[in-house]
Amino acid sequence: MKTEYIIKEFDYFYREGDNKSDNKRAYALPKEIFDTLENFVLENKEEDDDEYSEFLYLKQKKGYGKILKAKNYVGVIQTDQGITIEILPKLYCSENEENIRKILLEMLKSLKESPFKKINLANLHTHKFDLFDIFINMFLEELSKLIKNGIKRGYIPKKENSNFFRGKLLINKHINNNFIHKERFFVKYEEFTTDRPENRLIKSTLNVLREKTNSRHLQKNLNQYLFIFDNVGFSKNYESDFSKCRYNRKMKDYQLLLEWCSIFLKEKSFLSQKGQNIAYSLLFPMERIFEDYVAYSIKRHKMFFDFDIEVQEKNYSLFDIPERFYLKPDIVLKKDKQKILIDTKWKILDEESSNYGISQSDMYQMYAYAKKYNADKIVLVYPYSKKTKNILKKDDDLCFISYEEDKNVEINIFFIKLDQIDKTLSELFNKII
Repeated sequence: MKTEYIIKEFDYFYREGDNKSDNKRAYALPKEIFDTLENFVLENKEEDDDEYSEFLYLKQKKGYGKILKAKNYVGVIQTDQGITIEILPKLYCSENEENIRKILLEMLKSLKESPFKKINLANLHTHKFDLFDIFINMFLEELSKLIKNGIKRGYIPKKENSNFFRGKLLINKHINNNFIHKERFFVKYEEFTTDRPENRLIKSTLNVLREKTNSRHLQKNLNQYLFIFDNVGFSKNYESDFSKCRYNRKMKDYQLLLEWCSIFLKEKSFLSQKGQNIAYSLLFPMERIFEDYVAYSIKRHKMFFDFDIEVQEKNYSLFDIPERFYLKPDIVLKKDKQKILIDTKWKILDEESSNYGISQSDMYQMYAYAKKYNADKIVLVYPYSKKTKNILKKDDDLCFISYEEDKNVEINIFFIKLDQIDKTLSELFNKII
């Protein structure tokens, strides 16, 4: 049986054997795997909704019967049968899965509170591995640096009934435990050892990853690293050990590794889920990834260096008395008296939809931004797609639509090409400055 299945956002799975029509967005799954995912959706359904989970929804489709349609989460799901489902973003700049993974990984580097920021794409073989195995490779690459610099030891307090006297004798426990065994000592002491919380978490992570990956190459590497941590115990309580970790200058080599451990051990991926048949999942919302990536790219783009750039600023509220409904634009650019607000929307606009699919509530929100901030310009940023040229009705590379109200409020729609991020940000700068 095939063990890996790849799907893109907004595409869907159907049960193998059901009637179907020819559609590039549809992917067949064996019945038992489809049923596992269906149960997962039902167990994680949103309140008062029998069909939707946060990242998949179940529906009937003519010619297919039941389908499971991916929403806007990307990442990896692994069933207890060892089946891996990889969900990639719908990037219209490329149909090549390797290129899509590279772009996604580049975008993940901008995610706050994550270990992706130090991804070295040059060292990753994105054509050989799925996303989960790529993440494992990143973890092992960071771990190899730690081992070269030396695994840290620490003084760990211990209490035991020992044949040797060391440290401090615990009188009450000694009397209770050694009334007969006079040759023993119940003592408390500190041992200088590698068996400290940080190393236990790393070893536990290696063990979890060894069980989850289907790659023999990675299993071999994980076993080699486990051997290096042979004198370290496994973590018996992840939360407790994380709370005991030290984050000081001497433990700097551990910081990124522990972020990886948190992701793998606690499946920390911005989405909590439950389900008996799902062994593992790492899923990330594309809205969050896109939002952070655009902000990160603008901050590092040389054409915006002269601007003060604020992300998720909360200086204004919709009402002043009482002060309620805070406004929180994604990006605020300030220079002298000039103010430009940018909001990101991970949505594919379509010429056949009403107002191209631009949400009326989003435009109300942009209008409120313009009024409260007295902004010179407001920009709504969407991902570029094949349909963009049809919307603009022209063939140039400048992806821009403007809406004006009495020349007091100007709201612009801009399409960003994720495979040409620097070039399109230069185009954005030339349009709005």
